Amino acid sequence: MKFKTLNQALASITTTTDAAHGTRYICELGSFNGQRRRIVRGRLDLCESAVREFYATIGQSGDAKLALSPQQVSDAACAYSLLRQHGITDPIYVIVNRYLEAKAKNESVPYDLTDAYDEYLAHYSHEQKVQRHFVEQRVGKFCGWMMRNTRNGVKCHQVCSLDVTGYLGQLNNPAPRTYNGTLSYISSFFEWCRKSCRKYVVSNPCEGIDFKPTPSGEPEIATVRAVEAIFNQLDSDMASEDLYACAKRAALSFFCGMRTAEIARIGPEDILQDGTVIVRRPKGYTKGVHPRVFKAPDTARAWLDCIPASIAPAGDTLYRRMVSCALKNYKVPQSEVPRNAGRHTFITYDLAKRGLPESTAGMCGTSIGVIKNHYQSVSVSVTDAEEYFSIRPKSMSVARALFDS
Repeated sequence: MKFKTLNQALASITTTTDAAHGTRYICELGSFNGQRRRIVRGRLDLCESAVREFYATIGQSGDAKLALSPQQVSDAACAYSLLRQHGITDPIYVIVNRYLEAKAKNESVPYDLTDAYDEYLAHYSHEQKVQRHFVEQRVGKFCGWMMRNTRNGVKCHQVCSLDVTGYLGQLNNPAPRTYNGTLSYISSFFEWCRKSCRKYVVSNPCEGIDFKPTPSGEPEIATVRAVEAIFNQLDSDMASEDLYACAKRAALSFFCGMRTAEIARIGPEDILQDGTVIVRRPKGYTKGVHPRVFKAPDTARAWLDCIPASIAPAGDTLYRRMVSCALKNYKVPQSEVPRNAGRHTFITYDLAKRGLPESTAGMCGTSIGVIKNHYQSVSVSVTDAEEYFSIRPKSMSVARALFDS
């Protein structure tokens, strides 16, 4: 499980597995002061108590007196592993270890998570580039995250549901469809591990993890006053590379309808002086990138002309921080700018202003059917659309002159 702060690690400890993961995080912080030593000692005591309780269940003979769920076995293995890493020994641990090894030998094959992933990925041929892409992006990143958060690697049967929820929780508030897709691909991987001839896991750790409800109906768009607040925040006479980077991303998103993946790959040579924008085909398959060439609308050109061509669009962290500051400064609720709303907002207002779905579809790299089925039903007035496309820079051109000099 991934924890961002020490307090979060402590607050999240509710079960044995939580305690193990929280302690592991605290141990990997590197520098230890007196308070952290006491915290680590306290969490190790929790793990020690859990292993002793597990020993009481399986008995001296190592035969479980009660039926043990795979989750209980996984929790005990996690706690025991942490104690062993810190050199904490006890005679009863020998029996616990013998039981855990026998359990793994009888019911699952201890197999490295990364080796299982490589074997799973090999099932998808290079012709199946779309499927391989999603496996690499979702299952591959999960396996990499697990390896980074463990010292000595991890076996397939050691992954528990808290590991999966911990990975999903650190994805920075993904959209419901992204969350559900990631969970579905990880679940499919472990289902393959469970059903494979070598039986790498006994149970699927994704079982019991709920999917997020997906929104239905019309796309969520930003309000005109929210977009005005964002660009007013950017329209500064102070020359700053971060400001230019955020302005470039906002202009390409809100006034060109480009996808986040497309903006991230835009280069200085892809925006010409006459306002032509080139979206190039990336090497291999990349979701959300549709090659095309289009003329940027006048509003977008007004902003892009104020930004040095050498400045790359801002990354997610910097851009979201800027949006949050803009909404706070201009007292606009966060709900008025849904996540990744720039593209949806542009398509909706462009349709309301021009009423040309074919032109909008070509500019945004999508089909006419998607435009008509998803965006034409959104209620937006022509007045709002004209106000939206009248958002122009006032002070940024002065800052550009200072920046160039």
